[in-house]
Amino acid sequence: MLEGMFSKAKNGAKMIEEIKKNAMDAVDSTAYGFDESAKAAAQFAASGVKAGKDMENTLKGIAGVAAMTSSSFSEVADIFTTAAGKGKVQADEFNRLAYKGLNARAELAKQLKITEEEVNELAKDGKISFRMFADAMADAYGEQAKKANETFDGALSNVKASLNRIGELWYTPHRENMRRTFVEEIEMFNKLKVVLKPIIGVFRRLDRLYSNFKIRTIHKITDALTAMGKVSERLYKKNAQKG
Repeated sequence: MLEGMFSKAKNGAKMIEEIKKNAMDAVDSTAYGFDESAKAAAQFAASGVKAGKDMENTLKGIAGVAAMTSSSFSEVADIFTTAAGKGKVQADEFNRLAYKGLNARAELAKQLKITEEEVNELAKDGKISFRMFADAMADAYGEQAKKANETFDGALSNVKASLNRIGELWYTPHRENMRRTFVEEIEMFNKLKVVLKPIIGVFRRLDRLYSNFKIRTIHKITDALTAMGKVSERLYKKNAQKG
């Protein structure tokens, strides 16, 4: 996804590597995987979030909120990416987080040193930027995902996630190599179609001739059976009259 977005951009390769690093660093030592983090990072990049500190903090905020609310990374990322696409946070995003048990309004009010009611007014007027919101969530909850290491179950989940991230170091480039292979196979099969078309045409003509022969044969058998039926009917009537 990232490759498609930045392959033609100036310094595109460098940007891709930096965003991937942000995605990996954001979920390092957490129970969340690189694939989810990278997918969210691609969406943020499309919405104008810059690679580097802004990107990493945003992703850390997602991981922290996900850990705090016992949600998946993708569920929380959907809330954040929706806000990033608008460039601002409004009542809908706050309500979705509240439904998960997180009072983001209160945390933002605390950091801005204003009341929750004032946060509501700012959100209503579209004056809470996504950056303001993402930084607040990262500051408040960014380290929560790593605190799972303080419990047995949390540490076990993080070990599993770490092993998955090791696998992704191989699997991610492998998927790209497979994609390139598939593209070449498409071209190969298109060429094969051109080569086989006249040969298949011959078989189609032979198949049509064979089918026509079968149909003619069936018609002859049907006609013969019809004639035999008429003879049989006459013989039956003749014997019936003698009886």
